[in-house]
Amino acid sequence: MAEPRKPLPVFTYGFNVPCRRFLITANMTRDKRMPVVDEFYLRALKLFDRVSVRKLGAYFGFSEAETEIVTADLATRGFIEVEGDTVALHPSRMAKILIRGS
Repeated sequence: MAEPRKPLPVFTYGFNVPCRRFLITANMTRDKRMPVVDEFYLRALKLFDRVSVRKLGAYFGFSEAETEIVTADLATRGFIEVEGDTVALHPSRMAKILIRGS
């Protein structure tokens, strides 16, 4: 039998905004990564020739399992190359970045 989930504390703040209606929405995920993770992971790799997978994961505050998932996913999709414990942008991706100048 599955364990009951612990309640998630939500903190609220009150403030006055000079408008009639103000709506804020937030999304939470427990089962999958947010797409922005891939973007920041790749942007960080753009700055380095090669970097340790562990160091990159630690930089973002990922657990070891999260780092492995992100790295494996990006490698499978052809965005990065993994050799041993180091990771780098795939040469084809680096060329596209250099051509666009982004």
